Amino acid sequence: MAKKVVTSPHLSPPIAPYAAAVRAGKMVFLSGTVGTDSRGKLAGAARGKADMTAQAKQVFRGISESLRLLGSDLGRIAQLKSFVTDWKVLGRYYRVARRFLPSQARPAGSTVMASLAQEGLLLEIEGTAVDDEPVFLEGGGAPGPFSPRGVLVDNLLFVSACYARDSGGRALAKGDAREQSKRALEGLCQTLEAAEFSVGDVVRTSMTLADMRHLPAFERAYATFFRQPYPAMTVTQGQLPARGLLLGVEAVACKSPKTAVAPGGRRQRWSESLPLLSLPLSQAVRAGGLAYFSGLLSLTPKGRLMGPGDIRKQTRRCLEQLETSLGLLGLSREDVVKTTVYITDWREYWPYNDVYGDFFRPPYPARSTVQMGLPIPGALIQIDAIAAAGAARTAQVAVSDRSLWKRGRR
Repeated sequence: MAKKVVTSPHLSPPIAPYAAAVRAGKMVFLSGTVGTDSRGKLAGAARGKADMTAQAKQVFRGISESLRLLGSDLGRIAQLKSFVTDWKVLGRYYRVARRFLPSQARPAGSTVMASLAQEGLLLEIEGTAVDDEPVFLEGGGAPGPFSPRGVLVDNLLFVSACYARDSGGRALAKGDAREQSKRALEGLCQTLEAAEFSVGDVVRTSMTLADMRHLPAFERAYATFFRQPYPAMTVTQGQLPARGLLLGVEAVACKSPKTAVAPGGRRQRWSESLPLLSLPLSQAVRAGGLAYFSGLLSLTPKGRLMGPGDIRKQTRRCLEQLETSLGLLGLSREDVVKTTVYITDWREYWPYNDVYGDFFRPPYPARSTVQMGLPIPGALIQIDAIAAAGAARTAQVAVSDRSLWKRGRR
């Protein structure tokens, strides 16, 4: 059996090698969706002015259509991550979200500032929808009108971004990265405990730092909460949603038995071709049928940057590591259902897509691409991923009925 492709004339045509959404089992993984219509035109565009309200409406229309094609709907969204380019219009996005999301739908989530692929874009949203009935853990979630502390779905827990902030959303311990790290991680632990999960159940964490110079302080705090084998981890730099916040951390936890791609230890697998890192992370963690991959950087086995200044070489090296880790977990590249790609310069977008488009075959995984800071000086790209066992044979893929993707485009 091969993947089933479902097309729609109402989806925005992709400009690069990605699908709108991918269903694997009881979950739907959404690409980063932006406010362009079925002709690829930006909603509400006017000369010299971008319209957040119009773009947000178009984003939710696109997400709704992708979910409809794959037998789901907006009420089944368990997790959303929003990338915005301007905090000043965030309220308009939230007002649109309240209108489109059913009253019972309160996804776990986070909102960070990033640069987006097209001039005039203000918003990009990626997410995950589920078939099983979600349980919402209220109170203390990420800033926004629809984010609880976490969302529990069967044996999976999506934890909203945790920050060192008070009940009014104001930053605590301003200027103290270690104390903010400790408080954010304590908030994560409280959400885990409320859902009857433990720190050992966490399979992936995602950190956003306001300044990468705070990474060592975060690492020290992180290592006091987690033990080997560590979760998969992605670290990026971006502006956070309240003045004075230095970092935010979100997570996914799973109660299924785990296998980690990490050196040494029971239920751990490793290859000498993978880089040894000082960061407290596993290259990947498989829990049940899902595998979560750390943000992959172009590094040699000794942890040195490979291909400085060359986005093609760096992309190829990231994908080589992904394939190695997939193989160690009994998976293949065809099982990848979602990737998030972080680049440091939009001029590298088309060259990276040439390599990426050769690695994955149509129908491609769902994908998001944003510009944010990376944890290694000289790194041009970071790729994290989710794979689902059996997706190569049974996944359903939602795509537009036309594509604007052309290899070698500049």
